[in-house]
Amino acid sequence: MHDCTPSLLDHIYTNDNLHYLYPGLFPLDISDHLPSFLLIEFSKNKQHAPLWRRCYKNLNVDSFLFDLDDKLRRNVSNNLDADSKFTLFLDTFIDVVNTHSPLVK
Repeated sequence: MHDCTPSLLDHIYTNDNLHYLYPGLFPLDISDHLPSFLLIEFSKNKQHAPLWRRCYKNLNVDSFLFDLDDKLRRNVSNNLDADSKFTLFLDTFIDVVNTHSPLVK
């Protein structure tokens, strides 16, 4: 990495806390930040649980955005710290997504 230059912070987020995810950084000096990666280990011998997915075919984006905005305005308090606000945002966002586009097998 270069000295005294701004850098880009990259993140990989997951809600899966299993042991077959391997995140890392490539030690390449090609820009002012290191490229990130995520390896996902798959086994053909393991029986996997049924996959859940979201079908966005019938999603009404305007209704989704209206509901998200409405719930966020009602739930967010200026008295909360940044971590609490993010947790509240994420919980609200997931709740609205589940309402407008529920998980299906």
